[in-house]
Amino acid sequence: MKSAIAIIVAAGKGSRMQESIPKQYLEIHNKPILYHTILKFYLNPLISKIIAVIPSNDDKYYINNIISSIYKSLNNKKILKKIEIVKGGSTRQNSVFNALKKINNTQNIVLIHDGVRPFVKQIHITKCIQTAVKYKASILAIPASDTIKKAEQNEIFETLDRTNLWLAQTPQAFDYSLILNAHKNAQDKGFDATDDSMLVEKIGQRVHIVKGDNLNIKITTKEDLIIAKQLFSIFYQDDL
Repeated sequence: MKSAIAIIVAAGKGSRMQESIPKQYLEIHNKPILYHTILKFYLNPLISKIIAVIPSNDDKYYINNIISSIYKSLNNKKILKKIEIVKGGSTRQNSVFNALKKINNTQNIVLIHDGVRPFVKQIHITKCIQTAVKYKASILAIPASDTIKKAEQNEIFETLDRTNLWLAQTPQAFDYSLILNAHKNAQDKGFDATDDSMLVEKIGQRVHIVKGDNLNIKITTKEDLIIAKQLFSIFYQDDL
């Protein structure tokens, strides 16, 4: 199987969290959220390298509080993987593109994952890689369970059939050449997407879904952080 590189996107400021530090550095079980996220990918045997995209001027904090903590926690395990730092761009899309340009092996599968999704399961990381090897593009997603309305000015004008609706998550995995070309196309055409699979769809490539689960939450608000701490204490304390 091709080697896989994980891009962990953690360059945002997290303004919706309304905290004095970026949300990826808020702590769960005495460790930054980003620590837990990167550790998941570090421990996956199919991941050969990790590129962490972080805000400018955060190098010292990142090395002291994330990387050093990971190496210390794995002190008795013979796991050596390279973790690189890339500076984030003005948007999430630009941040991912910055990381993609640092990869020089076109034979890789690339996973792109939100730095504030620390509860992704190893089996889902692995399945995304395997599916991308087979089909060139895959994303983790869950079926929509709520009724979804389209509205303008708080007035509903359509209720969507949720039968074929999925809620996209990360990781999203791609053949390296494919996702690089998709990002270059978006740069050339000035197109900005809400996730990377949308860029791939724009160049005509079909993306395959790997069914995830509801525990793979993205920690965006204070309420999410409360839920995340409870999830950790119930499900993940032994795992992380």
